[in-house]
Amino acid sequence: MLSLSTVFFCWNRKQKNKKEKNMEYSFQTECDVAVIGGGIAGVAAAVAAAESGAKTVLVEKTAWFGGLATTGLIYFYLPICDGYGHQVCFGLSERLLKASIKYGPDSLNPHWQEPDSAGEGIYDRYRTTFSPASFIFAMDEMLEEAGVEIWLDTVLTGYCENGGKKEVQIRNKGGNGIIRASVVVDATGDGEVVREAGGETRSGENMLCYWSLEHCNPNTDSGWKTLDGTLRGKVNGIIDKSDFPFHETDPRGATEFLLQGRKWAREEYAAAGNRSKHFPVLIPAMAQFRTAAAIKGLYTIPEDTQYP
Repeated sequence: MLSLSTVFFCWNRKQKNKKEKNMEYSFQTECDVAVIGGGIAGVAAAVAAAESGAKTVLVEKTAWFGGLATTGLIYFYLPICDGYGHQVCFGLSERLLKASIKYGPDSLNPHWQEPDSAGEGIYDRYRTTFSPASFIFAMDEMLEEAGVEIWLDTVLTGYCENGGKKEVQIRNKGGNGIIRASVVVDATGDGEVVREAGGETRSGENMLCYWSLEHCNPNTDSGWKTLDGTLRGKVNGIIDKSDFPFHETDPRGATEFLLQGRKWAREEYAAAGNRSKHFPVLIPAMAQFRTAAAIKGLYTIPEDTQYP
């Protein structure tokens, strides 16, 4: 679930700069590093920057952090080991894994609580399920302790360069605002800042894989990635992406993804039995795209590339 943040400096579009200079702003802030997008990658980038001593601002369009992991209900932290008892990811990857279970249940093998006790023979992966809400609380705490300036329920509206500073235009219920920064990190997941700056992105096709959380009967239902005795994950519509080639940057992509996913889930519950024991609890508040838009780099590593 960890996506790649893109650090970039600017693509200067004179026409856009001219337009933005005439805009009036209700609020503004200045910083060393502005991180746009508060998913897992954005949180990691903001914490890393702030802990390095940079004045850091983090902007998130929803009410909480975590992106696909929380808003999208993909409540499964993927392995940070090699499958043979050896941890291979450390630092913020491990800190965020531990944060995901700090205030809620987990499915972590006890051996990984003491890494020195792991090793050959410990084949249960260093991974865990987590409560999305509990993870949000822990990320709030991490960002507060790091001293990150947080802007929630705030959306990106534009980007330009002015007097050597990068300027990110934002908007919330208070009106139009501006962030002036030395460095901007695009952690939106779909290259929103890059595109606003005039950069090129590429997008991929997505299968319709709709995750939700449901209540189940622990006595009769076999839970898949069960969070506790009565709450489990539900996945509808895992199909070949050639059947429904969703693209996040398609104007109708997110709408069609969400409506079709909810329709399939609704049809399954309509055919279910006891609604007092088996019913939906929470559905995703975002389209769960796996491949959105990424910056076009000088070189792209192909999917079939393997390294020893």
